Amino acid sequence: MSEKELNQLFAKFLRKECTEQELDLLFGYFADDQYEGELKKLIESNWSHDLSDDLDFQFKMRQSFLKTDAYLSKQINRSEEKGFFKKNIRWISYAAACMLLASSVPMYKFFLKAHGVSSFTTSLSEKKSIQSKLLFANGDVVYLDTIAHGPKLLYENQEARIEQLAVDKIQVNTKKGTEEKGIEWVSLDVPKGKHMEVLLADGSVALINSMSQFKFPMIFSEDNRGTELVGEGYFEVAHNKEKRFLVKTPNQLIQVFGTKFNVRNYLDEEAVSTALFEGKVSVKVLEGDRIGSERMLRPGEQLDIEKNHMQIKQQAIVDHDEILGWTTGKFIYNNTPLKIMLKDLTRWYNVEVDWDTVPDLRFQGTIPQELTIEEVVEVLNEVGGLKIKLINNQLTFKI
Repeated sequence: MSEKELNQLFAKFLRKECTEQELDLLFGYFADDQYEGELKKLIESNWSHDLSDDLDFQFKMRQSFLKTDAYLSKQINRSEEKGFFKKNIRWISYAAACMLLASSVPMYKFFLKAHGVSSFTTSLSEKKSIQSKLLFANGDVVYLDTIAHGPKLLYENQEARIEQLAVDKIQVNTKKGTEEKGIEWVSLDVPKGKHMEVLLADGSVALINSMSQFKFPMIFSEDNRGTELVGEGYFEVAHNKEKRFLVKTPNQLIQVFGTKFNVRNYLDEEAVSTALFEGKVSVKVLEGDRIGSERMLRPGEQLDIEKNHMQIKQQAIVDHDEILGWTTGKFIYNNTPLKIMLKDLTRWYNVEVDWDTVPDLRFQGTIPQELTIEEVVEVLNEVGGLKIKLINNQLTFKI
């Protein structure tokens, strides 16, 4: 077989266009160990090097390889008659992993069907579906649909209405000709494993992270646009120089007129952080009911407040991607303490951590949020060299 014919055949393999005869021809060609180098060269030449430099891609590639390799190791007959698989199983695993990532569809069925394996089952558990909910001042509780089919009315009063536009998006619409008759507050609770986008009545957008609570009014007052947050949220505030936009957290009061910023203030963390990406904000430190010092942030700056001693640090943003990764469905870490990473995992997955066993380490890398917790543990152990056990929904570290 010429080099050109081999490349064409392998390209068909990656496009899922090979017949069984062509698969037999391709695999038969590499049945001898002397051709392993050529197979490796083919895989590498068909792999996007731009993608391979991306941490997220590397994580997914490794995760896909581990799943493919483990499954093929169990399912493929490794008799002497199938000596090719016995010798070159890991390269085939890499090839199948490439196919998985390139096509974004389950390629195990295509690859295994050609070799007589009729079924594939996974032992990885699905993430439990938990609903976000809205709590109203009158005691009403409205649960958001986990499957949304177009706009759905969730709540309505004389001044405004709240609709669910998608599984992870709600919108507040003020009724025409409405006059303020009193502020009715709404509390949005976002559970583990969820994000929620809120389109507010003034055109501002708030993206709320998992295990967070966001309070907002059905309509804003004449004086300001006040909101409250416990947890994490990213805001894109509609410009209105006549009416300031406020975000109150347990430790700070943020005032803006039109800007983009991220706030992280979880009650179980030692620090609160505000990062500004566009516009200008004023941050006032809250010490109980007393308003303390005030800092002005410019784009590209962040303000960190250490809660116990109220130490304040204003500095340039070190890593934009790490701060905003959660808004794009990723956990991104840059020399981050392992305990902070694990806090994020406990808010996204239905797991707890045996904190007494957690080593004093730092983590760098990207974890896609669509992975199951079993997959995360598997890859952290394999790639990161950690020894994590998941038993009864608890993560324990072994030394």
